Amino acid sequence: MRILNKLFLFILFLNSGSIFPMQFSSKKTDVGLGHALSTDERKVSDEEARNFLDFLNKLKVKDVDENNAQELLQKYLPKDLANIVHEYATEWKMLSSLDRIFVEDVEALLLLPDGRLASGDSKNLIRIWDLKTKKCIKDLDGHTDWVVDLCSLSKNQLASASWDKTIKIWNLDLGECIKTLSGHRDHVDKVCLLPNGNLASSSSDYTIKIWNLTSGECLLTLPESFGPSMCVSSDNRFLISAGNGGIKVYDIKNNFKIVHKIKGNSKTVCPLPDNKIAYSLVRRAEYWYLGADAEIVILDLNTGHKLKTFWVANSCGNVDNIDSILLIQDNKLIFSYGSHVNILDLKSNKVIRCFHASIDVKSMVILPDGNLAVGNSNGTSIWGSELNKLKRG
Repeated sequence: MRILNKLFLFILFLNSGSIFPMQFSSKKTDVGLGHALSTDERKVSDEEARNFLDFLNKLKVKDVDENNAQELLQKYLPKDLANIVHEYATEWKMLSSLDRIFVEDVEALLLLPDGRLASGDSKNLIRIWDLKTKKCIKDLDGHTDWVVDLCSLSKNQLASASWDKTIKIWNLDLGECIKTLSGHRDHVDKVCLLPNGNLASSSSDYTIKIWNLTSGECLLTLPESFGPSMCVSSDNRFLISAGNGGIKVYDIKNNFKIVHKIKGNSKTVCPLPDNKIAYSLVRRAEYWYLGADAEIVILDLNTGHKLKTFWVANSCGNVDNIDSILLIQDNKLIFSYGSHVNILDLKSNKVIRCFHASIDVKSMVILPDGNLAVGNSNGTSIWGSELNKLKRG
């Protein structure tokens, strides 16, 4: 009877919407029960069945094994508990925040090759974080305006883009700026390392500049670029720029000749395997008061053909812009709009709800443990789920 009372309280606790994380036992008893159980809507997975058995073990229900587990599950499993466990375990929770004395806008996040995290913020600083202790172990001070993008150059070097119109190259071992690249006439929004070791920078002055990192010389200026997002294709052949003028695709090996140009209003672009990209697209209604709708488009860079268009508003309600897109698996993307973060399954065209951060998401990065670091005006927080871990693309 005491066990039943605990279970009843547990169900009420889950239904209350608490964000306290459920702790499952590490025991993995493969009893294969999931297919034998069902709810009104779907079958219970084996993983859910195992998690519930682990929960029973934590309540010290003795002698749980595959011989009596079915009986125990039927006895203790209310009709809708499988759905509750499923929803609770897959909806993400904020697990922790990175330590900070003063709250700042975190505009850029980058996972470094050694597993540390770098952030760029509104205090004009780059901070290096130890993810185990959640402590800042180094401040890189040198910019005079917001730091809005970061790029790894090598094991111990980092490039930063700032609204002070410069790009700085940092030695992480020394914690010093070793070179400043100047030449843009407006905010520098994005930096990308090119396959030949040069650096590309995109600016609000509507140009992309190509830099020699050894000499600091600007080798080439590409006019009328669309910015502010930019990436290199998976085969290192193309440089892609996305912005309010649409998408431009440059052939890196052919002196940055434009090979594709797509009209529209785009805020972010993400490289995908097999030389594809995913980019956001905003479709404005004919009349301003009807607002706008956001789409995620998959493009084949080799042919310039659109392979798939996903209308985000179908699944997410009123969405007028996609702020960031990350690849997490070959056929899954994680994307943010405003303060919402969701996963898009490209095979099924379905959106999996992740979480609502309450404040607009400025930057995201997937961590080695499968959790997600999110930067916004409250600093940097770590989000995750008991059952779902992100696979880094």
